[in-house]
Amino acid sequence: MALKPGVDPDGFTASTPVTVEVANMGHEAVGQVVVNLTVEAEDADIAAQTLRSEAFGLAVGEKKTLTFMADLSMGFVRFKLKATVEAAADEVVSNNFAALTTMGTAVDMCPPAAECLFDFEKPLDQSGWTVVDVNGDKSTWTTESNTLMAYNGEGYALNYPNFTRGASDWLISCPVRVNPGQTYRLSFWSRRFDKAAEQLLVALGTEAKPASMTKQLAKVNVESDKKYGRTVVAFTPESNLVYIGFNHADGGRGKAFAVGLDDIRLEHAASKPDPAFETNDRKVSRYDNVRLVNTTYSDPSHPVTRWEWSFSPSTVTFVDGNAGSMSPTVRFTADGKYSITLVATNDMGSRTFTRTDYCEAYTQPIKADFEAAARVITAGEAVSLKNTTTGFPAADTYAWTVTPADGVAFENGGATVRDPLIRFSLPGKYTVAMTATGRSGSNTVTKQDFITVNDNHAMVRNLTGSLDAETGMVTLSWVKPLLQPIYKEDFEEYGAAGFPADIRVIDANNDGNTFKINTQQAYEGRAALCCYNYDFNAREAVDMDDWAVLPKMPAGAEELKLAMKKGYERFDVYVVEADGDRQPTAGDLEKGHKILSGDGDDTSWDWSSQTIDLAPYTSKDFYIAFHHRSTAKDAYALGFMVDDVTIGYRDELAVAS
Repeated sequence: MALKPGVDPDGFTASTPVTVEVANMGHEAVGQVVVNLTVEAEDADIAAQTLRSEAFGLAVGEKKTLTFMADLSMGFVRFKLKATVEAAADEVVSNNFAALTTMGTAVDMCPPAAECLFDFEKPLDQSGWTVVDVNGDKSTWTTESNTLMAYNGEGYALNYPNFTRGASDWLISCPVRVNPGQTYRLSFWSRRFDKAAEQLLVALGTEAKPASMTKQLAKVNVESDKKYGRTVVAFTPESNLVYIGFNHADGGRGKAFAVGLDDIRLEHAASKPDPAFETNDRKVSRYDNVRLVNTTYSDPSHPVTRWEWSFSPSTVTFVDGNAGSMSPTVRFTADGKYSITLVATNDMGSRTFTRTDYCEAYTQPIKADFEAAARVITAGEAVSLKNTTTGFPAADTYAWTVTPADGVAFENGGATVRDPLIRFSLPGKYTVAMTATGRSGSNTVTKQDFITVNDNHAMVRNLTGSLDAETGMVTLSWVKPLLQPIYKEDFEEYGAAGFPADIRVIDANNDGNTFKINTQQAYEGRAALCCYNYDFNAREAVDMDDWAVLPKMPAGAEELKLAMKKGYERFDVYVVEADGDRQPTAGDLEKGHKILSGDGDDTSWDWSSQTIDLAPYTSKDFYIAFHHRSTAKDAYALGFMVDDVTIGYRDELAVAS
């Protein structure tokens, strides 16, 4: 018994001839013989086929060849074919079957209901894709497995030239058999992985070669670096065999970083719907509403007539709409991961789309807590309290109390802001309490004697006197007391996304590049105030006009100590007299006293410490302001950094009177 397909693997269709040869090797004629052919897909969810011949007879030594028409149209799916013989009084039972495994190397889109989905859940070569690295940098299309990066499932196609200048990479499909003159629909999902613009050229050819990709189908501006977007293209082929190509190139700009492709679907233009949905609320609490945005595509001439949503587990409440709504809003009533399924139906049929473990609901009780930038201060100083309350959903209102309340002032929005700035004008010990409230409840934390405020005045030391007997003049000598600084900031309590509440930033040119906290470089510790004159998203230098203004300081300060990293930078440091409680503008700041300046003449990228005399400028309340003004043409300028700022008094200053 012998079994084989009647055509080569690139010719497999929905009616692929499979020949079975049967011979009577016995000593007697057989009157009733039936041959069965079963077809099973080993690596795809395709229904098994069972084909059965008419009964026939075989004389002794006679051979008969039968042809079955099997559906092997799904390309790059391993089909197991098995033929068996049923015959009465079979003398040799051991040879009455034959089997083989085969795989088509083309996709057959000729039948009216044909469809194909490339989901990249297996390597490219196992699905017949051809990769062409045009610029030869060895960085080209491949498949990756990551549920967070894929549109659906685990696998996706990725091209990652990483800003290689001249990058050009083609991803070309296996051969696709089509009906010339008939309209087909191609849809795919793409995303970028950086804020820089990316382009995909989609083209049609007759060979798996870039030179053959002469019919442009679309030039796609890949829109988002946060999520996938779908592109739908209709095309009418002119030949019966085509290849679909995707080209990711930088156009000579050197700005192509990375592009992902997933779920490429090919079908007839008049077809079943292509269901899809998304939500921005994938990690939520039991108190959150989740709107499922339906992004299903269906040909306008075959609109969707029915929707059907289902969830696993089913602990879901519909807040708006129901299971038959287009875009319902739901709430998950139990913690856990939820798989969501959407079935879309039109007059051509139904199609199902499932996103496994797509949303997660969890709840954590609110636990109020906070910490202080400093717990021992001097009267007149302000303390920034950092709210470290935990819980999900997060608390959304806060109530702060300080006991005793005399001499206590909340300066940045009152006693209900998340991170208050509190000024203490009287010495003593202060208890601080905070109540955090959210949708899941409230919690209060009280910290006894949390802030200690010392008197700003201290006794002089080493007071001595001498009398001049002749003149009667008394001369007194003393050592000035050690006074606490009136301001200290080392930026250590802030992460890359945090910022001191009492420092005001002015982005004078409104370009979004301004002062922030850098946790990679610091004079001491791990954090510093930084202003880069380089746009890391656009990968280019930019002009700077940015200010960082410290909080208002009381009159009388004598010196400013700080560390700076200012190599090749243009910058100024100003002392600006305060005008009551009015916040100074950039124009006001420029009229202040310039106490330190640089015009790119410092050629060292190392940190340096500075001590600046403030006494001539601080007879009234004042501000300290840093101005960064490097330009895009300053070739070696990268960023202006400040750390370990202290404003206070000169210690151990001997005074005689």
